[in-house]
Amino acid sequence: MPLLFQSFVLIAILLSSSNALADLPKALTKVSIVTTQYTSLEPTIISNGTSQAAQGVVVKPETSGKVRKILFKSGDYVTAGTPLIELNNDILKADFDLTSANLALSQQDYARKKELFPRHAIAQSELDAALANLKVNTARVGASKAQLEQTLIKAPFSGKLGLRQVDIGDQVTPNTPIVNLQALDSLYVDFTIPESDRLKIAVGQKVIVNDDAYPETPFTGQVSAIESVINTNAQSLTVRAEIPNSQGTLLPGSFMRVTVTTEKPQNVISIPQSAILHAVDGNYVYRVIKSKAVKTKVVTGLYQGQNVVIKDGLKPGEQVIVAGQLKIFDGADVEVTK
Repeated sequence: MPLLFQSFVLIAILLSSSNALADLPKALTKVSIVTTQYTSLEPTIISNGTSQAAQGVVVKPETSGKVRKILFKSGDYVTAGTPLIELNNDILKADFDLTSANLALSQQDYARKKELFPRHAIAQSELDAALANLKVNTARVGASKAQLEQTLIKAPFSGKLGLRQVDIGDQVTPNTPIVNLQALDSLYVDFTIPESDRLKIAVGQKVIVNDDAYPETPFTGQVSAIESVINTNAQSLTVRAEIPNSQGTLLPGSFMRVTVTTEKPQNVISIPQSAILHAVDGNYVYRVIKSKAVKTKVVTGLYQGQNVVIKDGLKPGEQVIVAGQLKIFDGADVEVTK
């Protein structure tokens, strides 16, 4: 067979094969999509904090002495003024009785001399001395009574007691811890925010806190105070929230996740973070238009869990690829799957 004829035959075969391939259906990449729509967004600041009682103290004696009586049980709820510990007060009680007796004598002496003075039966100096003695003994009784009262340690405010740390017979001093007392009707949660967010925070804003002990139960409160100085080491600002806790559910010292609502709800477009592809010139997504992938640049905003707010680049009702976009390119034919 002549060489020229062979070449014509080969070309004809190749053209025929090419036409046949062109007639085959194009391979489509399967992708998953979401349809964009407006959702309501409450602008928030998220931080971590630690709870503390609105009032909390380690109860300690005001004076030294030996524990005579323990008048509470660990874990009790007590009201303000409830006696907790009584120290041995025999000596102080005897001193109080002595000063009280001296006060009674000085009162009688002054009363008698006050009657005699108008009759010129005594000098002015004697009346003055009797009055001075009365005042001294009155002060001594007051001091003795105060010392005696210090031997009965009372709850300074209402709250829940912790674990007892002394026993009957223990010798205690003003530095000896007796028991923790925490007022649990409300808790403070202190947390920090970046300095750049300080103008977004105001007293009275809604706060939601989550405790790991109650993962499905959010607790609501409000911002009650803002620190008056910036932490220069961390360029942050400390904020305090007050959380009602009438049931005593939350305990001081707990780690809390804090969410502060800073503005009124806004309508925004939010899509899964998996839809976002990152490039040197910014972020972009693939939209589906007439079964083709269209590369679209977007501007992202706040992150909401697994979603991200789109500030610019998308409109409601558009189809955005959330899975399979790594296999495609701008203009690629795609097949949408559930």
